[in-house]
Amino acid sequence: MRTNLTKVLKKHLMHDPAYFGNDKLHKKEHKNDFYTPSNLIVLIKTKRKNYTFGGPIYSASVNFTKKGISVDLINKQYNILSDKILSISLTYLRD
Repeated sequence: MRTNLTKVLKKHLMHDPAYFGNDKLHKKEHKNDFYTPSNLIVLIKTKRKNYTFGGPIYSASVNFTKKGISVDLINKQYNILSDKILSISLTYLRD
């Protein structure tokens, strides 16, 4: 289940700009760092809580760890364990 979730999210999120640089060491450090594009809203449902981020206002940095997903907003950080995730919903906004 975890690999399917990460594949789906990685497919729709943007890589960190450092990933496309020429420095191989810096690229390796940031290979799991992603950002939400301005036209994508992500909803992650867990057993007890729902996490919504993305869009033009609540853009977030998403890091994939061994235990789950770490979401960094401007003033908050959420660590979501992958075994507690029930579903992920991706919604695109029109331009």
